[in-house]
Amino acid sequence: MNDQRIITMITKRLEDYQPRILPMEMPLASVLIPLHLTENSLNIILTVRSKSLTTHRGQVAFPGGKCDKQDENLQATALRESQEEIDLSPLRVKILGQTDQVISRYGFKVTPFVGLIEGELTLKAEPAELDAIFHVPLNYFLDKNNMSIDELSYVGGTWAAPRYCFQGYDIWGLTAWMIADFLNATLDADIPVRMPAFR
Repeated sequence: MNDQRIITMITKRLEDYQPRILPMEMPLASVLIPLHLTENSLNIILTVRSKSLTTHRGQVAFPGGKCDKQDENLQATALRESQEEIDLSPLRVKILGQTDQVISRYGFKVTPFVGLIEGELTLKAEPAELDAIFHVPLNYFLDKNNMSIDELSYVGGTWAAPRYCFQGYDIWGLTAWMIADFLNATLDADIPVRMPAFR
């Protein structure tokens, strides 16, 4: 399947998708799952958090963060944080939809938004927050030979999530879980994931 057909399928699936909304009251955050489509490739954009940060230091993550009072909604949060962290203009992003809410290790309810960016793109990491920005071909995540499965215990239960190593970058935890959840929902990837049954 070529990249344009993959984007068409993702778009259609997200139009019809009913994301899981978690019932508990918690601080809110959101992230952008940025899909970058060029003439030659379809990639997921990821970041490496600065080793100087107090939380998630040195970990691979999507651009995003906690909701601020001035944000109109959680989608606006994801776009604002993406502009602040990787210099991605909201005008370049076409939001295709959202996937299932998850809970971070630090007690935030996180909503992922899938955004499409087409054509040439220049990004710049905010040095106070990020050490790197990198691109991974979407097909890399669809090849099960590239993954192992982690069992992660936090926020009251055990999660199962894939783990990937791409060009020295360790992609695991909640970020890998959100990638797998997104690919399962839109491309029938059948990647093993499990989260606790929250009430």
